[in-house]
Amino acid sequence: EEGVRFVRFAAQVLNDPDHDLPTVAIKSGFEGINRANGLIMAALGDLAPEIAIQRQRLLVEMVLTSLAIWTRRPDAMSNGAARSFFVSSLFDAMAGALRAPVSPETLAALRETLKD
Repeated sequence: EEGVRFVRFAAQVLNDPDHDLPTVAIKSGFEGINRANGLIMAALGDLAPEIAIQRQRLLVEMVLTSLAIWTRRPDAMSNGAARSFFVSSLFDAMAGALRAPVSPETLAALRETLKD
């Protein structure tokens, strides 16, 4: 229950325009977040830094939102098999999102932002 409340609270903060939760999480100094951040950045080392940072932000946003939605299920805490499947699938989806090739459109848009 405590984890469910935290996930829901974090998702609410994520959507609050007065808070930048992905930046706070990345700069928090928490050992687990720092380790995960280092592993993610190492995996994204061949991407332009702007793209790697944006993908990290998207990762935080997608994971928190997905977890908050999952907790709405009445059996979210009691159905271990369904939870394992959800978590495993979420990891697969995030790995795919992080490793997705960068499209020519994204590269062109990035070049435009760097002109300013």
